[in-house]
Amino acid sequence: MVQLLRFCLTLADRGITGTGRQNRKEFKKMLTACQKGKIDLILVKSVSRFSRNIMESLETVRMLKAHGVGVIFEKENIDTRMESGELHVTVFNELARMESESLEKSHGCPCRYGCVHVAHRKE
Repeated sequence: MVQLLRFCLTLADRGITGTGRQNRKEFKKMLTACQKGKIDLILVKSVSRFSRNIMESLETVRMLKAHGVGVIFEKENIDTRMESGELHVTVFNELARMESESLEKSHGCPCRYGCVHVAHRKE
C-alpha cells in the first residue's frame, strides 16, 4: 500500500541540543499542532534530532500516539506506528545519548572531533 503524504512544514530548533526539550520552541510548537489534530505524521532525520533523553522521548512518542500521530525516523528506519517502534526508539535513543555524552567529554580537547593521546618512551 502506498501512502500519500502532504508536506506541511519544517520545524527546526537550530543550535539547540536534543538532550532536553525545555528550550526547544519549535519542538513545542510541533507538539501543540499535533495535539490540536493539525499533524498526523512526523518525519525526523534521526532519533538524535528528536531527543536524546529516553524518558522524554518515550513520553513524547506515547503522547503523540494517543493523539493519532506517528513518527518516522528516517536514518534508523523506525516507524512508531509499528509494534516494535517504541523498543527501537529506546535503543537508538540510548545510543544517541551516549554519543552526546562522549562528545561533551572530548569537548575540552583542542581538536574538533576528540583527541587521540599518544605517549612514547624517552630513550
